[in-house]
Amino acid sequence: MRLEIIYKNKEVFEEDTIVKLEKYMDKKIQKLEKILDNFPQDTISLHISLERNFHREEFKVSFNLSLPSETLHATEEGDNLYSPINSATENIIRQIEKFKSRLRKEHLFSKQEKVVE
Repeated sequence: MRLEIIYKNKEVFEEDTIVKLEKYMDKKIQKLEKILDNFPQDTISLHISLERNFHREEFKVSFNLSLPSETLHATEEGDNLYSPINSATENIIRQIEKFKSRLRKEHLFSKQEKVVE
C-alpha cells in the first residue's frame, strides 16, 4: 500500500506530537491493511491529511483510499486530534466492508433468500 501523510499547518504540530501521531496512525494503518489483504498491495494508495484550524481551534482529518475500482473518502473534525482519526478510520472501514460485500454480490443473495422464504 502506498501511503502519504500530509500535515497542513505543520508548524502547529510539535516534533514529539508528530512522532506520537505517526505511531498511533501506524496502528490504524495496520488495521486497514489487514482488511485490505485480498487486494493487490501495489494498487492501493492511502492519502491522509491532518489539519488544524486556527480560528475554531479544531482538527480535521481526511482519509482518501484509492482501490482498483473505487475511491473511498472519510473526513472528520474534532477538538483533539485522536477522536477524528478514530472516527475517520471507522468510517473508512465501514465503507471498505460495504464495497467488499458489493464485490461479492452479497446483496443479490439476501434478496433471493427473502423470496424463497
